[in-house]
Amino acid sequence: MTGRLGILQSPACSELVDVLRQAREHGRAVLVAGNGGSAATAQHLAADWGRRAGVRAFDLCGCVPLLTAIGNDDGFERTFAEPIERLARPQDIVVLITTSGESPNLLAAARSCRTVRGFLVALTGRKDSSLAELADLTICVGSDVPEVAEDVHLSVGHAVVRQLLADRERGQVAATARPVEPSRLPVTTAPNPL
Repeated sequence: MTGRLGILQSPACSELVDVLRQAREHGRAVLVAGNGGSAATAQHLAADWGRRAGVRAFDLCGCVPLLTAIGNDDGFERTFAEPIERLARPQDIVVLITTSGESPNLLAAARSCRTVRGFLVALTGRKDSSLAELADLTICVGSDVPEVAEDVHLSVGHAVVRQLLADRERGQVAATARPVEPSRLPVTTAPNPL
């Protein structure tokens, strides 16, 4: 796994920091989801990004009554798609965490992110996946071993926290942050009611 941690210095990780920095500075929501162990990572990262780094981060995995109601009424594929459609606004960020990149409910969530004109980040294990093809930004561990991918995903999330905390300590403001390429974040004139 040690060799996989080089990803922490990758341009994609730097771009994730920039995306979350801009989300923080502009009050955008960051919705995080995953299945199984990746659901636990999603909850962990949403808590850290929110509490420690000042990002408006929310996990979509923790409300068991909602997840089971959607799964029962509309099918498991809709478990994250429906909350994204209800909660996300244009330019909000959706982070989907997966080892395979092929889970039907995460692919449906990715399509819902597109529908609401959000910015989609995929943390994946496999190099080639359907989710990576849909994402605006993909951070790929390059491993099919779930335990390796999950450990590195958590390390990526913690590296992001450390960078965002360092920004706050330096008093960095949005104007000094490297902007994400405008074509990568959809533009809207509607106010974000969240």
